[in-house]
Amino acid sequence: RVDVEEILSVSKVLVCPSLKGEGSSGAIREAFAMNIPVIASDIDANRELVSTERGWLFKNGDAADLARVVESFLRADPQEIKSKTDSAHQFVHEHFSVKAMVEGTLHIYREAVGSHAPSLV
Repeated sequence: RVDVEEILSVSKVLVCPSLKGEGSSGAIREAFAMNIPVIASDIDANRELVSTERGWLFKNGDAADLARVVESFLRADPQEIKSKTDSAHQFVHEHFSVKAMVEGTLHIYREAVGSHAPSLV
């Protein structure tokens, strides 16, 4: 989609109920970047992004647990939600911003070529 920013800008929460086989979710990273709370299934890829400090996880494939977590989110103290979205926002910028990704790529490149790596500065 090309209108994700518009959709997320009016969203109160992102629910990502992936069952399996999904890599790192771009939707979760985009929600983090826009301070949108995230509720996600507890699969490996989601767990790498969402933690108890950055969102809410529910048991994969368990509709009752999803309902329990959504209800918990809806009853959550606004300060708890803000704390988690702030933490998620910081996390995504530290690990997935253009700057972070370029620095990570340069680090790997420099490790691979050693002292022969050219300087970009």
